Amino acid sequence: MTSTVGDFLFQKLSEKGVTRLLGSGHASVFMGSIQRNHLAYADLQHSISRPRSGEVGAFVCHEDSISAYISQGRYYFPSGPAVYIVEQSSAQFRDTTSLAAQYGFSVAVSITSPTTAASQIGRALDTMMYYSKPVYIGISLAVAAQPLSTTWSYAASGTSSATPTSQASYSQTSSPPYFTAIAKPASASPQYDPTAAQAAESELSPDEVQNAANAGQSPDCPLVRFH
Repeated sequence: MTSTVGDFLFQKLSEKGVTRLLGSGHASVFMGSIQRNHLAYADLQHSISRPRSGEVGAFVCHEDSISAYISQGRYYFPSGPAVYIVEQSSAQFRDTTSLAAQYGFSVAVSITSPTTAASQIGRALDTMMYYSKPVYIGISLAVAAQPLSTTWSYAASGTSSATPTSQASYSQTSSPPYFTAIAKPASASPQYDPTAAQAAESELSPDEVQNAANAGQSPDCPLVRFH
């Protein structure tokens, strides 16, 4: 079965040691991928358990509420790796340079195509683990629902092909690993229906997704207010 970009992203989070996603409201637009990768989801509007020792922080939010989530990330994970999965309202490219400078992200990427998604995800997550610092991954529901159209390979100087999962695994290298994405021909598949795909990803009905798009809205949870 062909993996979607969203499924690939949350699979890689699981491989890095993420066990739960912290968000706002009773669900996330990425809930389909979260559940398929057996990850827990916790609502920050309610009381949550303190992070366990060594837990990798992971947040899901809308781009309009990133500042509030950064505050929560600094509270729950003052040091150590953390990733912010940010739902973007469209697949249009965003310059994330200012975000990295403003919030101290070691990497900030905006995923706008399934062709480059695997490489961008791999680079961001391994940099997070290597430097033990927060990273930003922006992605729209439209891109998350598309089939992953590349294979990717990992390569690090003087190491095996296995993907490291902690800074200790990088001890023999002077810099983070690098990634290559190798495009492969798209196999024959049913015609892609973006509305139906987004509905499957977010667990909304196709009509609800289409209505939100017509209204210029994103089917995301409301902005969380922290006290």
